[in-house]
Amino acid sequence: MGIPRLYNHLRPYARPESFSSAAVQTTPLFIDGPGLAYHVYHFVLCSSPLTASNPWESAPSYRDFQAAVVAYLDLLAEASFSIHKIYFDGYLPISKRPTRLSRLVDSLRKLQSFHSLNPHALHSVANHDNARLDVFSATAGFTPRTPSLSAPPFILAATIEILSAHPIYSATVSTVPAEAESYCARDAICASGIVLTGDSDLLLFASPSGADWGVMMFRDVHIAFPGPRISARVFRPTTVAGSLGVDLTFLGFLTQCDGNATSNMLQQRALRIEERKKSGSAVEEYGKQWREFATAYVLPPPSCELGVVPRGVEPRIAEIIQQREGRAGGVKTMFLPFLWEDPTRGSAWDAGRGIRAAAYSLLFPHGDAIEEVCRRGRRISAGPVEHVQDPDSLLQSLLQGGDEKWWTGIVLDEVIAVFENRGQQLPEKSILRGVAHMLLSPAPPSCTVLAGKWTWERIQIYAMAQATWYSLLLLKEVVFDTSLSASTGKDGGDWRRVVQTLPGVADCVDGTCFINGMALSGMAEKQAVELALSCHPSASEEEVVVDAGSSSSNGNHKRPGNVERGKKRRDKKRKRGIVEAYLSGKGQPDGGNMFSALTDRT
Repeated sequence: MGIPRLYNHLRPYARPESFSSAAVQTTPLFIDGPGLAYHVYHFVLCSSPLTASNPWESAPSYRDFQAAVVAYLDLLAEASFSIHKIYFDGYLPISKRPTRLSRLVDSLRKLQSFHSLNPHALHSVANHDNARLDVFSATAGFTPRTPSLSAPPFILAATIEILSAHPIYSATVSTVPAEAESYCARDAICASGIVLTGDSDLLLFASPSGADWGVMMFRDVHIAFPGPRISARVFRPTTVAGSLGVDLTFLGFLTQCDGNATSNMLQQRALRIEERKKSGSAVEEYGKQWREFATAYVLPPPSCELGVVPRGVEPRIAEIIQQREGRAGGVKTMFLPFLWEDPTRGSAWDAGRGIRAAAYSLLFPHGDAIEEVCRRGRRISAGPVEHVQDPDSLLQSLLQGGDEKWWTGIVLDEVIAVFENRGQQLPEKSILRGVAHMLLSPAPPSCTVLAGKWTWERIQIYAMAQATWYSLLLLKEVVFDTSLSASTGKDGGDWRRVVQTLPGVADCVDGTCFINGMALSGMAEKQAVELALSCHPSASEEEVVVDAGSSSSNGNHKRPGNVERGKKRRDKKRKRGIVEAYLSGKGQPDGGNMFSALTDRT
């Protein structure tokens, strides 16, 4: 996560180096996965021709983002880098918890500030029909921007998804049971390679053999065309430590203790302490605090692959799975991604809560206490999760049949259930149509043409759909966990066959597809979505009209008199049967694909 000001202190000791396809031999490269995701997202955002102050319009789609990730790696490979490993965090130590909470609080502050500046209507670009440029190319522009909100919630999942499916990069992706930095440093030292990262922490790992390895920061990498040619400032930690005459790990510790000290002050302080140690004087000023700090910069053994997942798993999900390997008892904590939602309404994470509870109950069958950290009201806090007594039955009802597009009915179910459980008005049918269209339709080509506008009501339901998708992703990873059968006595074979068909984020989460689905014009698609919605009588029998642009439309209105009747109408077995029969093609003349059959009829 980096140490403030450490990069500035050590930057004068970095030296410029160049890399190009003309190089005689390749340079082994080890990449910090989260750093890669956030760097590429920022680059894409600043290269976009869209300048809307509305983040839901100006942010790149997950599909555009994925294309940019691959393009960036391709450029590195063309410039004589041999990409050996891309590591993702699988567990962050308890000591990082204050920093994580601070970042979540900062994300919430940005969201609340944006909402207060746009309480009624969100600004929109008059003409959205702008083709996005190839981000990493000679023609791409770059305009530094300060985004209104933190990065979208699933860019790590999107990065892992596209790399895991890539014919070349899939072999490089791994999720480790710690912070990715230590594994990157270990491998780079062994191979005399370079680590590409966004965190200055990498400079604090020491090579026991004095190997000539290097560290490059994403911000210091510059791409020139034609070529491509890459120039960067490269830190050589062994050389830097020799020039300073101090241990870089201890220098980093002193920097963390006194963020206001200058580089010379820190260097002199470190040298004095080293001299005192050499003279035999006891140095106990820092004691336990220093020892705990130094522990984080111990390299994993070269042969240590225990807990490493030889495939990509979304880091927060990997972390909760990793906690099952720890000591029994204690509170297991799940840090949920920060959603772009309406901060004045109930948490969008209320959708999918039961699905996540079932997943946790499978992971911790002995009743360990579990908490989720997310937005609750106007603050970030942890809340307990109740165990599901019979997760098998819940999974059976959720995943029965496993027909094509089965997740669509579940997401619609969860969104509607949240409104009914709160005793609130159901959303407009057109908004549910947008959710169904987003989940049913094939991924649209990259475009920015919007048929409607974003409102806070639409934003909230869009976030609830995302929360349910992520809950299903959590369930999928838990079911796929190879050690699940050892703790539950079940092989999970049937569940695996169903959940493996859950699409990735780029196919299920697309804001343009969601908005355009609210104003469908094509008869085939409209009939498809209408039929999917027909399994929800409470949504289809009455059209609830809410002024979405009004600040009073906060989802807290109650339906007079028919809340209980609505709940009774939600016969899940009947609804799921209709959805599955339709989505699997049963009852259609040719038994074929849902869209092809409807298209033939029209």
